[in-house]
Amino acid sequence: MAKSYIVTIKFEPNNNSLKETEKKLNNVFSRVTQRFKNGFSKVWGKMKIGAGLAAMTTAIMAIINPMSALNDRINQTLTKAGNLKDRAQGAGTSVKNYAALQGYAVSKGINEEVLSAALARVQTMVGAAKGGEQNALYQFRNETDMAKVFYNVMNRISEIKDPAERAAMASSVFGQKALTQLGPLVTEGFNKQDFAALLKGVDLNAVEKGIYKLDERSKQQAVLAYKREMNDLIVKGNTITSQTITAQDKSEQSKLKLENTQLKSFADIANVDHTLTEIKAMLSEFFGFVGPVINVIKFSVEGLSMIPQAITDTKDLFDMLIKRLPKWLGGRG
Repeated sequence: MAKSYIVTIKFEPNNNSLKETEKKLNNVFSRVTQRFKNGFSKVWGKMKIGAGLAAMTTAIMAIINPMSALNDRINQTLTKAGNLKDRAQGAGTSVKNYAALQGYAVSKGINEEVLSAALARVQTMVGAAKGGEQNALYQFRNETDMAKVFYNVMNRISEIKDPAERAAMASSVFGQKALTQLGPLVTEGFNKQDFAALLKGVDLNAVEKGIYKLDERSKQQAVLAYKREMNDLIVKGNTITSQTITAQDKSEQSKLKLENTQLKSFADIANVDHTLTEIKAMLSEFFGFVGPVINVIKFSVEGLSMIPQAITDTKDLFDMLIKRLPKWLGGRG
C-alpha cells in the first residue's frame, strides 16, 4: 500500500453554499422517501394480487396491532389474582392475610414457594395437633387461621436467645432447611416497624375485594374461551378439507426437500457465506477509505485537487479487488 498522507481542505461555507447544500440534502431525503413509498406501494400491490384478504389482514395487524401486549397483561393479572386466592385458601387463611405475609416474606428475600411450603407445614402440624398429637404446635390446635399461627410461631422462635435452641425449634416445625430458607424470619420474626412500612398506603381489604373480582373475571374468561374453542372446532371441521391436508403435505415435503438439498451442499453454502463476508469486509474497508474523500469532493471545489492523489492511494486497493474478486466468485483469481 502507498504511504498514508494528510490533506487539509479549507472550506468556508457562505450563505449561498449552505442553501445549496440544504437544497441537495432535501432532494436526497425526498427521493429516499419517495422510493420507500413506491416500494411499499409495489409490495402492497403484490399482496393485494397474490394474497387473500385474511393473509393481508394478518400481515398488517402484526405490524400495527398493539393488542397482543394488552391481552398478555390481562392474562397475567387474572392468573396472579387466581394464584393468590388459591394459595390463601390452600393455606387456610384469608386473601388479605396471605397477601400481607407474602409481601413481607418477599421483602425479606423469601420466595413465595418457600412461604407456601412453610404454611402447608404449619397447617399439617395444627391438623395433627387437633387429632391429639403432642407436637411443637399443640398449643395452636384450636386456631383456624394459619397465617396468624405462622406469624405467632415465627415471632416466638425469634425470641429464643440461644441460637442453637432457636435453630432446633425452627427445624422441629419447618424441617432441617428452616434456617436456610426462612433465615430472616427465624432470627427476626415479623418486625412490626418493617411490617407497618410495608403496608403503609396499601388497603388490604380493597386488595382482597379486587382479587375476588378478578377471580370472577377469570372464570368468565374460561367459560368464554371454552365456548369459543368448541365453536371454532365446528368451523374448522368445515374449513379444513381433504384438499387442505393434501396441500399442507406438499408444502411440508417441499420444505424437507429444500432442507435436504441444503444439507447436501452445506460445505458449499458455508464457503459462499464465508466469501460474501470477506467481500463485504473488503468493500466496507474500501468505502470507509474513499467515503470522506468523495464527500469533500462533493462539497468543495478545492477538493478536486485530491482526485489524482486519491486514485494513486487507492490503486493498491483496486488491484486487490481485481485480483481477489474472481477467486471469491469461484473463478481463477
